[in-house]
Amino acid sequence: MRSPSVQQIEARLMEVFFGNRRFRMAVATKLLAAVVVLLCLSDAQAALLFYDGFDYLANERLGESSSSAMWSNHKDPFTIVSGSLQYPGLKASTGNRVNIQTTAPSLDSVRTLDGAWPSQSNGVLYVSFILRLHSIAGIRGAKEGTSLVTVSDTFNNAELLGINLRNDGTIKLGVVKYPSSNTNISSSDFFSSGQGANLSVDGSTTYLIIAKYEWVKGKNNDVVTLWVNPTTLGADEDEGNKVYTSVGEDGTRSAARLTLCRGPNVNIDELRIGQSWADVTPTIEPSQKWKVVIAVLACGLIAASFWITYLRRKVRERSAALVAQIQERQKVEQQRLMEQERAHRP
Repeated sequence: MRSPSVQQIEARLMEVFFGNRRFRMAVATKLLAAVVVLLCLSDAQAALLFYDGFDYLANERLGESSSSAMWSNHKDPFTIVSGSLQYPGLKASTGNRVNIQTTAPSLDSVRTLDGAWPSQSNGVLYVSFILRLHSIAGIRGAKEGTSLVTVSDTFNNAELLGINLRNDGTIKLGVVKYPSSNTNISSSDFFSSGQGANLSVDGSTTYLIIAKYEWVKGKNNDVVTLWVNPTTLGADEDEGNKVYTSVGEDGTRSAARLTLCRGPNVNIDELRIGQSWADVTPTIEPSQKWKVVIAVLACGLIAASFWITYLRRKVRERSAALVAQIQERQKVEQQRLMEQERAHRP
């Protein structure tokens, strides 16, 4: 009697395993679960301290009605208008935007609600937003110009960082370091070249503005930095397109409030506050369809590798068992034939 080869036995067992309906259902269930987990993980993002796409009702004042859960101290010049501002490469904008009409400059303006984001007094803090200018009116030309945005503690006269506009023949952006008092400043630095030194007021050009306050150990050495239209989004800080200063007295308060200041006619959108550059410069996300395709392929490969390894081990075990059974039967058959042969001898 000729026994089947080990290869033939393995082939037969693989056919039994993969032809089994229950086996196919088990693989499909595990693969589906893996896809769901992977998709959930791919959508997870670093948590921002604060984000506002100004998705509020058009024509209402910022800080009242639908926006009162995040903003306070509403003023007439600050209204929600339809449509978002966009910036190339930045994650797609949502909601509407805030329009600030020209008025007498003032730091006492619409501000984030106390507790809207956690206060901070060490490490680094980033602020980003999209800016569009509509007029030179309300932009001063002397010294530090006109305040656009400030970061402070949750009460007045407690500023740490300011983002200012100045009109000295061209519209410039600059960063201001405060000693936690708006009656004096520690130092400032304005762009003297590049896009931050010649902003357009055509009402259509958008700029991505990023500011950083960095707490540094020691005395009078905290650093404030400002970028205009950085070239690196979602990764590391841009080494260029910036101005900064560390001169003068450090702020003595925590950072816990952001104020949109009264003065020039501007639009602001996509406001973010975070603790990393990537937090405040999120890039355009890939299509959800591609996420599904990539997830399915990845999970399929992982599942297949595990199951093939498992099946090959089981096939080897079953093959060895069958070969042992066949060899045992062959031995018994040979003994039976030998006994029959001896019985028929004369």
